[in-house]
Amino acid sequence: METDQRSVDIVVVGAGFGGSIMAMVCRRLGRSVILVERGKHPRFAIGESSTPLTNLLLEEIGERFNLGFLAEFSKWGSWQEKHAKISCGLKRGFSFFHHREGKAFRRFEDHRNELLVAASLTDALGDTHWYRPELDAFLVEKAVELGSEYWDESQIVAAEEASEGLRLKVERPSEALTLRARFVIDASGPRGVLFRCLNLCDRSIAGMPLTQALFGHFRKVTRCQDLDAFRLPEVPPYPIDCAAVHHVFRSGWFWELGFNNGIVSAGVVMTDEWAECLRLEGTISAWKGVIARFPSLQQIFANAVVDSQFFYQRRVSFFSDLLHGRGWALLPSAAAVIDPLFSTGFPLNLLGIVRLGLAIERFFDLPGFLGQMERYSEVTRDEACRVGRLVGVAYQAMGSPKVFNAVSYLYFAAVSFEETRRRLKRVPIDNGFLLGSHRCFRDRLDRCLDQISRQLAQGSLRQEQEDQLVNHVIETVEPFNVIGIGRRNAQNWYPVRMEYLFRSLEKLESDVNEVREMLLRCGVEQKLMPAWVRRVWCCDHPWIRQLALSFTPKPSGTPWLRDLLGAQTLLSAILTLNSGLPTRTRVSAPPSGRRLPGCE
Repeated sequence: METDQRSVDIVVVGAGFGGSIMAMVCRRLGRSVILVERGKHPRFAIGESSTPLTNLLLEEIGERFNLGFLAEFSKWGSWQEKHAKISCGLKRGFSFFHHREGKAFRRFEDHRNELLVAASLTDALGDTHWYRPELDAFLVEKAVELGSEYWDESQIVAAEEASEGLRLKVERPSEALTLRARFVIDASGPRGVLFRCLNLCDRSIAGMPLTQALFGHFRKVTRCQDLDAFRLPEVPPYPIDCAAVHHVFRSGWFWELGFNNGIVSAGVVMTDEWAECLRLEGTISAWKGVIARFPSLQQIFANAVVDSQFFYQRRVSFFSDLLHGRGWALLPSAAAVIDPLFSTGFPLNLLGIVRLGLAIERFFDLPGFLGQMERYSEVTRDEACRVGRLVGVAYQAMGSPKVFNAVSYLYFAAVSFEETRRRLKRVPIDNGFLLGSHRCFRDRLDRCLDQISRQLAQGSLRQEQEDQLVNHVIETVEPFNVIGIGRRNAQNWYPVRMEYLFRSLEKLESDVNEVREMLLRCGVEQKLMPAWVRRVWCCDHPWIRQLALSFTPKPSGTPWLRDLLGAQTLLSAILTLNSGLPTRTRVSAPPSGRRLPGCE
């Protein structure tokens, strides 16, 4: 029986990290907010691995909406300094190891069945795995501090559109009431509250296979680096377990994410065909049955103890047919879920928070607000489809380590280029994910994925066919490759090399000084930059430094600067005969109609 009615500007449904940050943004914009949570914190939540772009978005949201504390969670070092009591894990990169059923993993000198992609130079600058029970609880407390009203253990049982927005029927432990909201943002996850209450429909994601998942938290998990099968004489780009660890097999993959409280998040995602063959379900026996098929994984989890219950997802991917309506919108995490293979969920969700925040700030009281929601839905849908297409082709390639790694290059090249352009202030805060706002890359990505998918659909590939696909990928990403991904001599190990960034100035439409200043702002010490860059700023002669900055190192070959700085006497004689110095040229934005090299 209803005992009360309430009115509020905005209701945010779901108090995970996305819902709490969304509530804080709305409060900073001066709106009254009620944050509704079905459960009670602390609680288990999936989605735990950040990326450099995720962390940059946290910083940008903090700066744009006056939530500066969010930046403290953007690096391992600042997290440990400011919030050591909140558990997390150090993530220095992405580790991929390719397994074959029934055979122990084996490393080769050329690293043919692995891929290590570093994401940071040092531990202090590293990304993190978020231990969600503690982080989500902290963010809820911050939302309450900023004025959000928090209702936990509250169930929304009905929702209907009304002239004033959305009318919700809410059941709380001590009361039932009607909540009238001008706008409702659903952050309750896939097939969430509004999906059920408004009878929305789930649509398929083109190119994405149907998959199932089984996951949980464990203790006493053996690290990969402690097993003989994963050891090599060389020193890897980073400790291989301080990463998002992926164990890839023909029809799916396992993940391992280690936290500093002794817990390891682990799970498996596999195609329906495999899952049905193994009779996948949410039990320890089902987990052991999957692990038993891969001897090296069986070693890793031989002594593992389950820290919490198992969670089983009968269907991983999800895509709502509608993403907004009059008086409501779904946050990306409630609108579409693809697959956690490349840790795309966090940045997509944070971009959704940015876009909704900007729309509320600029249009909430204006007739154009509904049009902004239409644009929000269009962009969110487009990004989900693009990620789904990429991940779907990656699934097709899981039987071929060489081709799978090449597909991964498309992801790493795009996000690293996007992150760098954001840090150089070249793009707006709501710019599209996976270079979605960059038509040249979108076209190249579509053509490349189409070609790979067609060839994989024909069956097993010969070595020369695999090599052709790898070459095609490398050509596709070249205009956007600022990290040297796919370079011939890397042998699937990619440490962070500042040299490649400074050789990509033309691609970034930047200059040496601007990139150097960007790195210093990010916390990269000058001693970690290329030697020739350090020599510029250690030079005793300011005029030589100014002359050096007039030249742009080319994408390939030895930068002119190395020879210039080794010939100070000659330069001094030349400059004595000249009355002026070259003026440093800085490109702050591309002229209208200009295209990046390779995009003609």
